[in-house]
Amino acid sequence: MTFAFGRLFAFLAVFSLATEAHAQDAPLGEVPGSETARFQETVALWLSGEDDLLALKSMASLANAKNIAAQILLSQIATDGPLHAHVTAKLARKERIALLRKDGGISGTSWLLVAAKENALAKAMLEAKQVGNRVDGILVLFELGETRRALRASVALMHEGRLSELIETLAKVEDLPDEADWLLATAYQTILLTNIDYVPSVAAKERLAGLDLDNPAFDTSFWNPTLPERYLNNE
Repeated sequence: MTFAFGRLFAFLAVFSLATEAHAQDAPLGEVPGSETARFQETVALWLSGEDDLLALKSMASLANAKNIAAQILLSQIATDGPLHAHVTAKLARKERIALLRKDGGISGTSWLLVAAKENALAKAMLEAKQVGNRVDGILVLFELGETRRALRASVALMHEGRLSELIETLAKVEDLPDEADWLLATAYQTILLTNIDYVPSVAAKERLAGLDLDNPAFDTSFWNPTLPERYLNNE
């Protein structure tokens, strides 16, 4: 992944939802602030790579002005070192915190924590990262149309050994992409091989019955960190 594509992906991973939500008239998925001219200009500058420091300063200013779109995007940039290290590595610690996080405490506060108090998407993104709230976060992300992010969080459930929870969670979601079959099949086969005591719900039984367990992609170990869609392409 090139650096330019990495920053584009970081933006689309958060805000591709906004376009879909508006098209479907789904207020739950709207990202307040993403429609403002200043936010769009800031994103365009950041994506261009012409002046990342100026772009990040503008985004931080927007975040401090309670622009939720800027808060969410800045929180994602802050957790991905390659997207900002070339700029922030040259800054003093205090300046770096002021640029990427909300002021407060020793190391500042993640803007996602701030946005989560006001926005459903931010709250779901946050919960999907928390062990105790992961399932709730995953279900809301699916509801909002954030399928890729929900699938990644589902992989985390698998790695935590919460196989039955993973199956029951995905069984509640309609119109799952093919990548979800890999997760379901791997979780269920692991349960069978390790003799885990699990009685699927009616919905889970129906979903498991429809799996093509002969797909060679399902033989790949789930401990490999590669994204699910790569397994279905046998890469």
